[in-house]
Amino acid sequence: MYPSSRLPLGLDGPPGQLRPVGSGSRRAGAAAVSLALHAGVIVAMMWLPGGGTAARTPTLYEQEIEPHKDKIVWYRLKTLPTVTPGEEPKTIRHPAAAMPNRDTIVSHMPDAPPALQLAWTDAPKPQPREFK
Repeated sequence: MYPSSRLPLGLDGPPGQLRPVGSGSRRAGAAAVSLALHAGVIVAMMWLPGGGTAARTPTLYEQEIEPHKDKIVWYRLKTLPTVTPGEEPKTIRHPAAAMPNRDTIVSHMPDAPPALQLAWTDAPKPQPREFK
C-alpha cells in the first residue's frame, strides 16, 4: 500500500480536491527530460537519410505548361488580336426529331386516383383588433 502522504493520481489532498503528487522540482526535471528526448528524436529524424526532405511533387505549371512552353502563344493584354466570328449559316435548322413519333404518349395513368381540387379565392381582409 501507499503511505497516506503519497497516494497515486494526486488524491492526497482534502476530499473532492485534486492536487499534484510530488515536489515541483521533480516535475520540472521530468518535463526537461521529456523535452530533451523529444528534441533528440526530431533532430535524429532530420539527420537520417531522407528524414528531413520529402520527395517534392511537381507543380501544375511544371506538369502541364513547361513541356509545351515553346508551343504556347502568349499575348500582351494591351494589344489583343482582332477576332471576328465566322460566317452565319445560310439556313437555320431548328432542332427537331429525324422521324415523327406516331405513338400516343400518355401523361397520366388511367386508373390514377382523382387529385384534390383547389379553389382559389381572395385573401381575407384583416379586421382591426384592440389590445389590452
